[in-house]
Amino acid sequence: MKFGKSGVLGLLTLLLLIGLGIFFSKNYFRLFSDDPMIVITNQVGDTANMGRASPKLNEQGMLLEVLGSKDSGCPPDTVLNEQQLLNLPQQTFKTSHTWSKEPQTFSGPLLEDVLKYVCPDKKFIKLHLRALDGYAIDLNFPAVQKYRPIVALTVNGEGMKIRDKGHLWVMAPLDDFNIPERSLDELLIWQLNQISVNLTE
Repeated sequence: MKFGKSGVLGLLTLLLLIGLGIFFSKNYFRLFSDDPMIVITNQVGDTANMGRASPKLNEQGMLLEVLGSKDSGCPPDTVLNEQQLLNLPQQTFKTSHTWSKEPQTFSGPLLEDVLKYVCPDKKFIKLHLRALDGYAIDLNFPAVQKYRPIVALTVNGEGMKIRDKGHLWVMAPLDDFNIPERSLDELLIWQLNQISVNLTE
């Protein structure tokens, strides 16, 4: 069976499009191991699959609870207050994101630095992040680490109230990366108040 020039060109174009699709899907959403980079494990307001209750605010101000699993080598339960988070090296950047018409300036410690503060000398693999509103995700941390996510304490120089996506909001300098629009939205948890470290090396 013979193909004309147009048939061969069409076949090559199809193969090229398939190849590009595979490349971009692996580049942006999966590790070489094909483990998902971000998996939503609980929708907003869905409490059916929630684990232990999240910590509440107290006289120390906002709380971020970091839970270490038995095999993680991290403490089983550490609670960080606002001052402890402020004492870590602060990152500040301006970026566009889905929830604002204009770029905004965010400031806070790297998620990696928060983890290292609680679990020194560990390489983080699997994380579970949970928000006050019930939203939760599992992270393959090496896949998202390159995007330098922070635990933002302020937006445009102001602290955030719970009704304004605070007190803590995971944010990344999205404008610094050539990625598809909204491809990291699942990562950007607002009202963050609990991180579970499930596996480290």
